[in-house]
Amino acid sequence: MAPAPDPYRVGGGAKEEEDFVIAPSKKKDDKIEEELVQLPPLNLPLTSNQEFLEKIESILKQDHPCPLQQQLPESPKNLEKPKAMNFPISKITIGEWTSTALFPDDLKAKFYFAKRKIMWEILEDVETATHVARLKRKIEIHWDDVLSFRATVQSGILQLELRKRPAFFMEANPQPGKHTQWIQMDQDFTLNQSASIFRRHTLHFSSGVLEKNLGKIVSSDSFWSKLDKVTFPTLPHSLYFDVPDGNSNKKRRYGQYQTPNNDDLFHHLPPGQGI
Repeated sequence: MAPAPDPYRVGGGAKEEEDFVIAPSKKKDDKIEEELVQLPPLNLPLTSNQEFLEKIESILKQDHPCPLQQQLPESPKNLEKPKAMNFPISKITIGEWTSTALFPDDLKAKFYFAKRKIMWEILEDVETATHVARLKRKIEIHWDDVLSFRATVQSGILQLELRKRPAFFMEANPQPGKHTQWIQMDQDFTLNQSASIFRRHTLHFSSGVLEKNLGKIVSSDSFWSKLDKVTFPTLPHSLYFDVPDGNSNKKRRYGQYQTPNNDDLFHHLPPGQGI
């Protein structure tokens, strides 16, 4: 006598045995899932912390990566600010004042990216009230006060055009192995206060120094990369800052009253105004 047909079978053979096992299991799982969905919420409190949130965010990013997010650059907080740069200057000329380095530490250019400042640091013999001491002095310029610059890499010459006068500092209480302490000076220490009068600074560097460092400066901050595209000078007929006239409330230009006698300035003068 033939056995009664099994109501769960859909056919005969091994393949049908697999169908018999899989079909009821799937139906059972669907039924359990449906019952779970219909259960009331447990109302358990969820205590979240930063680690928990970061873990969820990490899982979501793995399962659902965002193409746009993948193309974004690194967050600014992950990008380190460029370190301060300093390199030796051979000679610096501002108006009637020129300082020439005898040793590598005598003149230095310093660029501070976090502070957004430039400094020309001069180490020289300074006469104090009691003796002559070898002290540092510096000319400090804010980036925003630089109107334009021009670099002649082959000859190692860098020229800057300033919007306003720089500040002047002197080393205070120098101690070996200690960080330099500065005090701001009331007066310009350059010859005839040239740095308070002439808006252009000309720096000379040894072979290769300017090329090596200027490339890093321009590529390290958008301020300098944008300024690199500005035509030098922006004020071709204005060599001098406005200086107060002691006889009136008006301002006069230094160049209208006094002619500079430095031959190095000849190429700066407007046409027809040779020295």
